[in-house]
Amino acid sequence: GEAGRLGWGILAKLLTDSSPEVKSQALLSVKSVCRVDGEVLPVAMVDAVVLPVYQSLKDKNTAVRTMAERCMLHLLCLFAGMEVAETTATRLKEADQVGVMEYCKRTVAKGVDACAVSDEE
Repeated sequence: GEAGRLGWGILAKLLTDSSPEVKSQALLSVKSVCRVDGEVLPVAMVDAVVLPVYQSLKDKNTAVRTMAERCMLHLLCLFAGMEVAETTATRLKEADQVGVMEYCKRTVAKGVDACAVSDEE
């Protein structure tokens, strides 16, 4: 509902915070939601967070980058591959579409083992 969408918006805002600690916590939150609701992640959530998470992959803080990688894994792997990435990408700006898709392809190519590893850390 509306409250949920608002919540994801706030989370997305936190993902773009200038503080690495705030960013890391927000990424952790996204990852936790993915773990719990992996099969049925709300579209509103994926749309709200996929771009800020993707952009965090380029963060200058190593901890943020690592967390973002795990986060992307969870966002994408739990959906078993490319279809979510593809539908989500169609709603992104063209420049971002390519990057997200390329990243997803590389991730999916590594296989689901990468996701299992992510869960143990």
